[in-house]
Amino acid sequence: MLDPYLGGGSGPAAGGAGGGGPARGGVGGAGWSTDPIDLSGLKTINADLSLTARTARWDRIQVGDSALAVTLAGGVLKADLSRMALYGGSGSGSVEIDAAGAVPAVKAGFRLSGLDAHPFLTDAADFKWLEGVAAADLDLTTAGASQAQMIGALDGTARLDFADGAIRGINIPKMVRGLSIETLLGWHSVEVEKTDFSSLGASFRIRNGIAETTDLALAGPLVRMSGRGTTDMPARTLDWRVEPEVVPTLEGQAPAPRKKGETRDLAGLGVPIVIRGSWANPAIYPDIEGILDNPEAAYRKLEAIGGDLVKILKAKPDEALATAAGKAIEQATGGRTQIDVQKVLEGEVNDQDVLKAVEEGFGLPQGLLGSFGLGKKKD
Repeated sequence: MLDPYLGGGSGPAAGGAGGGGPARGGVGGAGWSTDPIDLSGLKTINADLSLTARTARWDRIQVGDSALAVTLAGGVLKADLSRMALYGGSGSGSVEIDAAGAVPAVKAGFRLSGLDAHPFLTDAADFKWLEGVAAADLDLTTAGASQAQMIGALDGTARLDFADGAIRGINIPKMVRGLSIETLLGWHSVEVEKTDFSSLGASFRIRNGIAETTDLALAGPLVRMSGRGTTDMPARTLDWRVEPEVVPTLEGQAPAPRKKGETRDLAGLGVPIVIRGSWANPAIYPDIEGILDNPEAAYRKLEAIGGDLVKILKAKPDEALATAAGKAIEQATGGRTQIDVQKVLEGEVNDQDVLKAVEEGFGLPQGLLGSFGLGKKKD
């Protein structure tokens, strides 16, 4: 009913099941829309309405059975949603859209629970990493003449909680236990992999579209994890550092993640992980410096678990490993660097320049590979 007055977001809705293609002016692969949002219709009428709706839509977000009270006067629309159904859950909230000025401004507050997280996040932000049952508390303000400007001007707070779900694309316990040459070269997301959790939550402070958290907490059958980081919504990028504690078996949960200043015995093998880059396909790699703040304890723990990395450092690597590492280096450097990985790993060459280039290329601490005995000519 209000679509003629609200302007943008006229593309086809993806619906509560998360299907359908990108909407015009929506959140397609190219980023946020810069098309002007036309809210001039709000200045043409005054109204005071109580409404019920079976469906409602804004851009790709689909809302089900809802009850709302709407007032519209002088180009300012205020809507109080006493109930709304969306993505298998429910919620309530309020929205104020001020189109009276030169630049539209929006104020919104929502309390949501029981949402199917994956389709909701896919439709709302083209974010496809999470699944589970979601709850959210949102208090946000913004202003702008386009979707991109509004995302860049977002301010406020948010609290997100997920239950009985998974992080898609990565299996953190498997990655940490399967330490290998990939630990130095970085991990890759794999669509079929998952990290299951029973709970995942974080609170965010949002300024100019950049959401920052310091209290990420995850608990699952094989891993517990704490973390902090920023999500740059205008750029659609992540910069996170998380500390998982992996359980050796299914027999019990891991202890709580180590806090700064606590004993560094690396119980449960807590390997800090960096998640950085585009939120559609970020780079995921271990924080090597975090491991090396107590190298003796880390090495003993790696030996006890029998990680492949220790085997590599103790024994001559086979040709398959060198081939895999060579491919990873070629991919990372765009084929511009030719390195005989087999000889470097075996220590048959003394090419510190090569090792330095590899360290710089992968963001590793200077001298790390040499400290493991790599690149030293044999006697």
